Order: sequence, then C-alpha cells, then structure tokens
Amino acid sequence: MAFDEVRFPDMISRGARGGPQRRTQIVTLASGDEERNASWANSRRSYDAAYGIRRADDLAAVIAFFEARNGRLRGFRWKDWADYKSCLPSVAATAFDQPLGTGDGTTTAFQLRKLYTSGGQTWVRTILKPVAGTVQTGILTLQGPELLTSGNNLQSATWSNTGALGANSAVTYGSFTAAYDLGTTGFGLRQHASVPVQQGKKYRAQVWFKAGGSPDARLNLRLQPGNLDSGIKGTFAAPTIFNQNGGAVSNVVITDLGSGFWLWAFDIVVGAGLTGCLLGAGNSTAGQIVTILGASLREPAWTGAAPGWTVDISTGIVNFLSPPSVGANLTVGFEFDVPVRFDTDDLPVTLDIERLGSITSIPLIEVRR
Repeated sequence: MAFDEVRFPDMISRGARGGPQRRTQIVTLASGDEERNASWANSRRSYDAAYGIRRADDLAAVIAFFEARNGRLRGFRWKDWADYKSCLPSVAATAFDQPLGTGDGTTTAFQLRKLYTSGGQTWVRTILKPVAGTVQTGILTLQGPELLTSGNNLQSATWSNTGALGANSAVTYGSFTAAYDLGTTGFGLRQHASVPVQQGKKYRAQVWFKAGGSPDARLNLRLQPGNLDSGIKGTFAAPTIFNQNGGAVSNVVITDLGSGFWLWAFDIVVGAGLTGCLLGAGNSTAGQIVTILGASLREPAWTGAAPGWTVDISTGIVNFLSPPSVGANLTVGFEFDVPVRFDTDDLPVTLDIERLGSITSIPLIEVRR
C-alpha cells in the first residue's frame, strides 16, 4: 500500500470535522427485543477536511496535496486535534502515560498502543504513526528479585543487636506473628546479615516497624567494606537523609500506617568500591522503635527513563537495544497521527464572485491494515 510520511496541512485539519465510527448490526425481534453484533472489532476514523478551508490559499494547498497523493492512491498522515496524544489534550505527554509492555528478558520490539477505558471496559488502539521527536519511554517501578525479605516473619538467625536494645524476643502484632522486640532503652541498631550488592546499581530498602514514645529513629544501609552508612533518620513524619559516602539516597517514602505503625523506604545507588550491605533500623536515643515488623531489600527499584531504544515512526514499533529485564513494566508517552487517504477521486471546486473558493466535501478515511 502506497503511503507518504507527510502530514495534511495542520491549519486546515484543525477546523475539520470527524472522529471514530463503528459498524454494528442490530436486529429487532418480534418481541421488540434487540440482538446486536459488532461487525468491526475496532473503530475506524473518518473526517471531512472541507470545514477547515477558510481562505483561497487553503484551497490551493488542498488541491496541491490531493494531486500529489494521486487522489485515493496514496495514504498520508492526519492530525486529529481531538485525539493526538497519549494523555489528555490539556496536559503534556510523559513517559508514563500508556503501558508499552512487560519485559521477559528476550523481547526487544514493542508496539505503541493507547488504551481507552470507561466503566470497566477498555479498548486498545494500535498506534502506527507516532510523531517524530515526541516519543519518550520509561520503566515504572522496575523491581528485581529481593536480596532479602523478612515480610511478617523476621528470622532471629539473621538479625542481631549491635547495642542495648533489649531482649531479642518474639512478639505478635496482628498478622505479624514473629516480630522482634527491640526494647525501649539505650542506643542501638538491629541489622540484617550482609548481602552482596553492586557498585552503581540502585536498590530499594523498606522496613515496617512499631514506634515507641519519642519520635526519633533511623533506617540505614551499612555498606561494606568500611561500614559506610547511608539512610534516613530523625522524626517519624519528617526524617532527613544522611550519607557517609555509602551511596546517594533518594525517593524517600514515609507512610503512617496508624496506631503507631510506620513504613519507611528509600532508594540508594551503591557507591564506589562497595560490595555488601547490612540493612538495619534502630534508635538514636531511648524508646523510639519498639518492634521491627518486616524488612526487604530489592534490586533495582526505580522509576525513570528506559535506556537504549529507538522508535520506527512509520510503524510505531519501539525497539530496545537489549531485552528489558523480566518483569520490567515499560511505559511510553507520545503524540501521534492517523494514517488516512482521500475517500474520493473528485475534488469539485466552487469559486464565488469574490474569487474565494470552496469545496463542498473532502472526505478522508482511516487506512487500516
């Protein structure tokens, strides 16, 4: 099918009329009930560009465009001003507007799509003609395997006291059936056994805990060798970041779970020369964290731009230079055109007495494959 990667003049398409159409067969039974059947699985756009002609120069531009396309022979791009972004018309597209796919460690090519959702129903539209320079891809909360996870059952064999935190005794808080009491006196840190990490890689640390009286505590990764601490500390609701050259801390999330329970989390990029870490939580003074309920460390955990990709603007296929990791949630944002053709081989022009031209109708129809 002949197709020219050229767009119909924007100054004319902005005033055009048109949109999606579907084909549904409806049979009315003798009882008055209806039987409905969709002849088309997908909608098809149609437009009339005649409503956008306002000047004689617009008319000349349409005639030149029509002749260059050989009437209905050659397809072309059309900007649907009512629907040309991966997001709402009033906002700018971002890399996280639409799902692109999920990494499986093998696939490198992903087709652009746009989802239309209402009332629990979703229709998926294939996007074939993205606009050059507008496509941006991302990875939404990509998380690899957990290096350690305690969930709601901390193991006493892998946790140890490094200060006067009281007995290592099991307690019960709701579904947390084997949380460990830190006690309420003195400075100290309970830390998990060391796990291997890689220089320059990002990790996500999380700890759930029961708070004590004074609003002051700390959550850190003690990176090795050298025991370089990085993490967050201070009041429960507004802790501050600290970094002793262990790694850059970001994306701090503090969640008040109610009834004295908290979730603290942060991302960290491991610094140079570091090969292992201890995940720990504790008190800087007396009586802050009473009980650790659960902890986890994942790699990597981040939201950001997806590296190493290209997009074919003639097909809407995004190609990654290397396969995205298993489980990577790929996202994308873009502007796009509709592939159309003229739906007539006639272009009857009317000239009025002031030599201002008009065309009664310039029908266009979406090209589907």
